[in-house]
This record gives sequence, C-alpha cells and structure tokens, in this order.
Amino acid sequence: MLLNIDQNKNFYKSYYETLQPWLEKSRKEKLWIGAVRKFEWQTGDDTLNMNKILWSPRGSGVRCKKLNYSPTLVAMASMIPVYGPESRFLTPRECARLQSFPDSYKIHENDKIAYKQFGNAVNVKLIEKCARFLILNENLFN
Repeated sequence: MLLNIDQNKNFYKSYYETLQPWLEKSRKEKLWIGAVRKFEWQTGDDTLNMNKILWSPRGSGVRCKKLNYSPTLVAMASMIPVYGPESRFLTPRECARLQSFPDSYKIHENDKIAYKQFGNAVNVKLIEKCARFLILNENLFN
C-alpha cells in the first residue's frame, strides 16, 4: 500500500540519524548479506518509537509491532524478537511461554538450541482450540 510506504519513508526521515548508521552496519553483517532489508512499521501508531515496540529481525528486514503482539518465532537464533522498552532479546523462557510451554518445562542450556526448538514448536493450546472448534463446534474466541 502506498500509505504504508509513505509512513515508512516518513519514519525513516524522522529517525535518519539513528537508522542510517544501523543500515550501513547491518548491510556488512554476514547474516544480512542479500536480505531485502525492508522496514515494516506495523504498529498502526506513528507516535511510537523503537523503545516502545516489539521488533523482529527477519530475512527480509525488520518487522515492528505493538507490545501486545505475539511475534512469530523462527527456528533461527539470528531472528530473536527484541523487546524495545528494555532493548533486549526475548529470553528462551519468554519464547517458551509464547508457545504455551509450562514454566516447569526444562529449557535446553544452549540458548541457540532453545530458540530453534521454540521456533519449530507448535502452540499446543492454539491447536487444542482449533480442534475443539472443528470437532465440538466450540467457539474459537471466548
């Protein structure tokens, strides 16, 4: 959509001093070579900034969402979502919770393996809800 392109362009212009050095550095990073490097501002709110959102590095660039959004977890340790208010990656435990793993679940000690595991996981609670909808005709959205 032209509107989204314009919003991204305006965002880029507004934060040029922050974004341009990052773009120049990221384009030299081995994992980013050949990536499309698009910037998807999908918050629906132009008053937010990178310290007030959840953003995720993607193969195509960066995707930005509001904090109430649950990101897609990818089975690659290079694509861990970043919690902007604290400028930190989501922890393996937080990723486990997004996938409905109980807090008692023992997470692999190697974070790279843990992130891959949760990126490959299927959210059991969501699958159960879908099955109940299909088989028992229960409401999906209680």
